[in-house]
Amino acid sequence: MSIPEFLILLFLFLLIYPIIFYPLILWLLSKLFNKPVQQKQNYEPDVTFILSVYNEEELIRDAIESVFKSGYPIDKLNLIVGSDGSNDKTCNIIHELMLKYKNLVLYEFPRSGKNYVLNQIVPKAKSEIILYIDADSRIIPNSLETYLSNYFDDNVGSVLASIVIYSDDSNTGSIGESLYHKLESYIRIWESSIKTNTNTLSALYGVKKELYTPIPNDLVCDDLYNIISVSLQNKRVIYDEDTKVIEVRRKTLKGELRRRVRFVAGGLNTLWNLKKEIIKDFGWTSFFIISHKLIRYFSPIFLIGIFILTLILTPNSKLFPYFAYGQLLLYLSTLIGWVFEKMKINIILFKLPLFFISINIGFLLGLIKFLLATPNAAWDKVVNNSAKIFK
Repeated sequence: MSIPEFLILLFLFLLIYPIIFYPLILWLLSKLFNKPVQQKQNYEPDVTFILSVYNEEELIRDAIESVFKSGYPIDKLNLIVGSDGSNDKTCNIIHELMLKYKNLVLYEFPRSGKNYVLNQIVPKAKSEIILYIDADSRIIPNSLETYLSNYFDDNVGSVLASIVIYSDDSNTGSIGESLYHKLESYIRIWESSIKTNTNTLSALYGVKKELYTPIPNDLVCDDLYNIISVSLQNKRVIYDEDTKVIEVRRKTLKGELRRRVRFVAGGLNTLWNLKKEIIKDFGWTSFFIISHKLIRYFSPIFLIGIFILTLILTPNSKLFPYFAYGQLLLYLSTLIGWVFEKMKINIILFKLPLFFISINIGFLLGLIKFLLATPNAAWDKVVNNSAKIFK
């Protein structure tokens, strides 16, 4: 076997490892190292919801209403909102709701970035559990009791809820993201059953206040930094598949591409900031991070490597026809899928390769953004970081 052939097979293995081999390994390990969580029904700790927003006038009202209509005891629930320089009707709507809900607090900041806002408002929380949501999250009534029962276990430091993607769209972004979340759901379940979870992608997640760590800069991904920090403190991050939270923001192929760029750049910066702790861990957490996150981030490099090495192979190579025609089929199907997407023709056979290539384009752009050290949490630079508080 020639060096190009070996490298092609290596890149192919690394490309499919997070999608096929890693889930199979996890499934087997979950059978051998299953560690149940000690839950307590009717466990009702004080909780504070944290919500950082920028120009969410279309979504903010329902997000806040879903929290206060969740069925959780109102005297044990607070919601702190930080507005990152919103210049639409977002703050006006929140002011209106503050007249209705006394446990709702708003902080207004100039445009500073999500991570800065979170660092300012999270320390204001006095409860033992901090719950993070987004403006497109909808808490399903009477779902928090099951979710919070996980925090009774002293070894549990964070819990992720399951996402229900609410969309009547049949576009590639919606279909691809739904399938992606199904795969992620299984991985989260198995990681959680072994020890801890290393991926968020959750419309609701929480952290015990005692484990909270300030976000170091505007390059890291806030939710990933939070849960990995919990794991590195030797506490478990659990995925609760029974608690469903609805995500209502419309999915589009372009939107998912931009989101992927942000997640990959933020994810790589997060791992870079925590590299010493991850290397020192040398256990389940580091294994999950490498398999679940790091290898996947570099999948576009593997795709590019396979393409270039295939061009180097001679036609006499036994691998040449498989990889040459295989890539031709993949990229041709992607092109057809893109044309059908524009024409609003729904054929899933072509949507899947289009989604696969689009997320890898997002990964590649995220890698570039990481290397350029482009801020990941800020929209614009600001001079004044003072805040106004309304109670």
